[in-house]
Amino acid sequence: MWPFRRVLRLIWWILTGLTLLSLPLVVWDFIRKGYGVKYNAWFVGGIFVILSFPISVYEVAMHTEYYTRPRLQKHVIRILWMVPIYAVDAWFALRFRDAREYLDPIRECYEAFVIWSFFAYLMAYLEDEKGDVEVYLSFKPPMKHFPPFKWLLKPWPMGRSFLLQTKKGVMNYVILRPITTAIALITDQYDLYGQGHFDYRKSYIYLSLVTNFSQLWALYCLAQLYWVCHNELQPIRPLSKFICIKAVVFLTFWQSIILAVLVSSGVITDESWSTYDQLGVATGIQDFLICIEMFVAALAHAYAFPPRDYMDVGTDPGKGFIYNVRHMFDLRDVVYHMGEVVESHADTVHHTANAALNVPKQAMKHAAKGFKAAVHAPESLLHYLTSDGSKRPGRSKSSAPASELHDEERGNQSGEEEPNGWRGRQPGVSRTAGEDERLPLLPFEPVNQSEQFTSTTNPGASIPMTEGTMREPPVDRSFLLPVAERQLLITHAATDPGLADSLGTSSRRRGSID
Repeated sequence: MWPFRRVLRLIWWILTGLTLLSLPLVVWDFIRKGYGVKYNAWFVGGIFVILSFPISVYEVAMHTEYYTRPRLQKHVIRILWMVPIYAVDAWFALRFRDAREYLDPIRECYEAFVIWSFFAYLMAYLEDEKGDVEVYLSFKPPMKHFPPFKWLLKPWPMGRSFLLQTKKGVMNYVILRPITTAIALITDQYDLYGQGHFDYRKSYIYLSLVTNFSQLWALYCLAQLYWVCHNELQPIRPLSKFICIKAVVFLTFWQSIILAVLVSSGVITDESWSTYDQLGVATGIQDFLICIEMFVAALAHAYAFPPRDYMDVGTDPGKGFIYNVRHMFDLRDVVYHMGEVVESHADTVHHTANAALNVPKQAMKHAAKGFKAAVHAPESLLHYLTSDGSKRPGRSKSSAPASELHDEERGNQSGEEEPNGWRGRQPGVSRTAGEDERLPLLPFEPVNQSEQFTSTTNPGASIPMTEGTMREPPVDRSFLLPVAERQLLITHAATDPGLADSLGTSSRRRGSID
């Protein structure tokens, strides 16, 4: 004997077939009797809503009765409610056109909620089957983005980063959709919305761009998750489910955009056969088409989300119908994930703000150091050029007077300390037989007393470097002066013998200053 639910399904199919067959005859009779177009639209749209409503309610009731996998079926039921909410909302907006601006936000916000529910449905299945999804995905290779995003974005690292990016992409639409809807309502009250008109002085074009991009990005993130885990998700046939949701959400939105373009271009006008104005005709067509499309969507949802997938023999059907209904409408999971995404955005904004505030601080520090160096540069340069030649780093032994060379070498042979900033042969290093009798003196910079170096004359000897010991010769930068500045110094040298002697010594080192 058939179950009672199968009898109801058979009766529904018979009534639906008879209704669809008789509908053209009824419409023809309305036209013959002189009924207006809007009355025909109300009647035909209402018939399709009545036919689609029992399909979705039956599917929801069956899932609630066989509530064997609550974490999955909770999201399935939320998706199935999309059809009756869309259908009823569209028919009331078609019948009561003055209430459309208050009815459409309900449909638009639930649209975003459905996209999130599908994402949560996929994640719940992966968690039930694979456990920690973050760890599981971390072993997968990074996936490249689809065009055109692959030319703009780097591949997301698999694991926690990938899941966070996809979750943020979907949840952003859930957050933005009510905000844009509220802005549309507020601007419409002050005649600043301009629905259907692409006027840069109105908010419609900007809100449409934001909504469209956010919706596309949410669907793209869903596609990314499906593509990465399509093998793991194969048992639940995710492709048919994704197409159903994408068709309802994506096509209905672009349908409204196309109708707005047709109104703006003058293709749709306020005809004499209608009491609607030009914009009312476009929105009326949109609502009428949604009433018909939801009948097709109800059949598609019944195929993509069948209750038989959860009618396993021997499984616990749940804690009762009332509890299952309460669990179905429990939205704490949505609030939790929304708070997580908002917190992530807040952290990003905080780090970005700190980085932006640190840029001026670092720039001011560098500017202060540069200004201080620029102030002291002329004084340091003049001191460098007028200092005693024997104490100036960079003065080679070949340019020193012969008497100074003789005294200096004699001091080294007698064990006297060399002038500060100079080093000849290091103490304690013996000269080998093949070395020259006299080694040139090289200027070196001071180094830390605890450091050691290896003698060039005796590579095997490690010699402690005392505080007076130098490391590398500094470069004589006096020849880097521009010619104009050197000419100025020569002019001052006429009255300053010390400066003249310094310039003469520098000239002998590099030749003529010209």
